[in-house]
Amino acid sequence: MPALTFTLSPEGVVRVHDAILCLAKFSETVSLEARRSKLILTALNSSKSAYASFALESSVFFEKYEFSASPSRGQRSGSDGEGRFTCQIYNK
Repeated sequence: MPALTFTLSPEGVVRVHDAILCLAKFSETVSLEARRSKLILTALNSSKSAYASFALESSVFFEKYEFSASPSRGQRSGSDGEGRFTCQIYNK
């Protein structure tokens, strides 16, 4: 099972908040994709004509960032060799 742990500075919290507010203008849901080196937040509008994405690099943006992926048997990780975890959150 994948595990993600991170710590944000107060300034980082403000920036994530602003990114989520921006993504809310595109969609009611935000997709999260966690990888070993970054966290990606994305939104696609309902007519699929507008897209926004924020890639938060682990070494630059976070005070602490740890991600471990354990793909289940028979399942391959991402095509770039990194494990990843994806989910969507409701943003309203």
